[in-house]
Amino acid sequence: MNATGPHPRRDNVLRQLKAMGGGSWMPWVALLGLLAVVLVGGYFALTMNSDIELPDTGAFAMTAGVLFALVVGVGLMALIFFSSRRGYDETPTVERRDEDRKP
Repeated sequence: MNATGPHPRRDNVLRQLKAMGGGSWMPWVALLGLLAVVLVGGYFALTMNSDIELPDTGAFAMTAGVLFALVVGVGLMALIFFSSRRGYDETPTVERRDEDRKP
Protein backbone atom coordinates (compact mmCIF):
# COMPACT_ATOMS: atom_id res chain seq x y z
CA MET A 1 0.00 0.00 0.00
CA ASN A 2 1.47 3.33 -0.99
CA ALA A 3 1.48 6.51 1.09
CA THR A 4 -1.06 8.27 -1.12
CA GLY A 5 -3.48 5.34 -1.43
CA PRO A 6 -6.74 4.87 0.45
CA HIS A 7 -6.70 4.05 4.15
CA PRO A 8 -9.84 2.03 4.93
CA ARG A 9 -9.36 2.13 8.69
CA ARG A 10 -8.88 5.90 8.77
CA ASP A 11 -11.79 6.46 6.39
CA ASN A 12 -14.01 4.28 8.60
CA VAL A 13 -13.07 6.26 11.72
CA LEU A 14 -13.74 9.55 9.94
CA ARG A 15 -17.12 8.27 8.75
CA GLN A 16 -18.03 7.23 12.30
CA LEU A 17 -17.00 10.62 13.68
CA LYS A 18 -19.18 12.39 11.12
CA ALA A 19 -22.11 10.12 11.99
CA MET A 20 -21.80 10.88 15.73
CA GLY A 21 -23.38 14.28 15.32
CA GLY A 22 -22.77 17.53 17.12
CA GLY A 23 -22.92 16.72 20.84
CA SER A 24 -21.67 13.15 20.93
CA TRP A 25 -18.05 14.15 21.30
CA MET A 26 -18.64 16.18 24.47
CA PRO A 27 -18.55 13.22 26.91
CA TRP A 28 -15.24 12.12 25.39
CA VAL A 29 -13.76 15.57 25.91
CA ALA A 30 -14.99 15.60 29.51
CA LEU A 31 -13.53 12.14 30.20
CA LEU A 32 -10.19 13.05 28.64
CA GLY A 33 -10.14 16.26 30.70
CA LEU A 34 -10.80 14.29 33.90
CA LEU A 35 -8.05 11.84 32.96
CA ALA A 36 -5.63 14.73 32.48
CA VAL A 37 -6.58 16.21 35.87
CA VAL A 38 -6.07 12.84 37.59
CA LEU A 39 -2.70 12.28 35.92
CA VAL A 40 -1.44 15.78 36.78
CA GLY A 41 -2.73 15.47 40.36
CA GLY A 42 -1.11 12.06 40.75
CA TYR A 43 2.19 13.39 39.45
CA PHE A 44 2.19 16.27 41.91
CA ALA A 45 1.11 14.02 44.78
CA LEU A 46 3.94 11.58 44.13
CA THR A 47 6.68 14.15 43.51
CA MET A 48 5.77 16.66 46.22
CA ASN A 49 8.42 17.00 48.89
CA SER A 50 7.19 16.38 52.41
CA ASP A 51 8.77 16.72 55.83
CA ILE A 52 7.00 13.55 57.01
CA GLU A 53 8.66 10.33 55.92
CA LEU A 54 6.67 7.16 55.49
CA PRO A 55 8.40 4.13 57.03
CA ASP A 56 8.63 0.86 55.11
CA THR A 57 5.97 -0.77 57.30
CA GLY A 58 3.60 2.12 56.58
CA ALA A 59 4.19 1.82 52.83
CA PHE A 60 3.58 -1.93 53.03
CA ALA A 61 0.38 -1.44 55.04
CA MET A 62 -0.91 1.18 52.62
CA THR A 63 -0.12 -1.01 49.60
CA ALA A 64 -1.77 -4.02 51.21
CA GLY A 65 -4.87 -1.95 52.05
CA VAL A 66 -5.20 -0.59 48.52
CA LEU A 67 -4.77 -4.05 46.99
CA PHE A 68 -7.30 -5.55 49.40
CA ALA A 69 -9.82 -2.82 48.56
CA LEU A 70 -9.30 -3.43 44.84
CA VAL A 71 -9.75 -7.20 45.22
CA VAL A 72 -12.94 -6.75 47.25
CA GLY A 73 -14.31 -4.20 44.76
CA VAL A 74 -13.54 -6.35 41.72
CA GLY A 75 -14.94 -9.43 43.45
CA LEU A 76 -18.20 -7.73 44.36
CA MET A 77 -18.62 -6.34 40.85
CA ALA A 78 -18.02 -9.83 39.43
CA LEU A 79 -20.68 -11.25 41.74
CA ILE A 80 -23.15 -8.59 40.63
CA PHE A 81 -22.37 -9.30 36.98
CA PHE A 82 -22.77 -13.07 37.27
CA SER A 83 -25.87 -12.75 39.44
CA SER A 84 -27.51 -10.53 36.85
CA ARG A 85 -26.49 -12.80 33.96
CA ARG A 86 -27.84 -15.96 35.57
CA GLY A 87 -31.20 -14.44 36.52
CA TYR A 88 -30.76 -14.45 40.30
CA ASP A 89 -31.82 -10.79 40.45
CA GLU A 90 -35.26 -11.32 39.00
CA THR A 91 -38.41 -11.00 41.10
CA PRO A 92 -39.54 -14.40 42.40
CA THR A 93 -42.87 -15.68 41.15
CA VAL A 94 -45.11 -18.33 42.62
CA GLU A 95 -46.71 -20.78 40.25
CA ARG A 96 -49.87 -22.36 41.61
CA ARG A 97 -51.17 -25.67 40.49
CA ASP A 98 -54.84 -26.15 39.62
CA GLU A 99 -55.55 -28.33 42.68
CA ASP A 100 -54.16 -25.63 45.02
CA ARG A 101 -56.67 -23.04 43.86
CA LYS A 102 -59.83 -22.64 45.85
CA PRO A 103 -63.14 -22.69 44.00
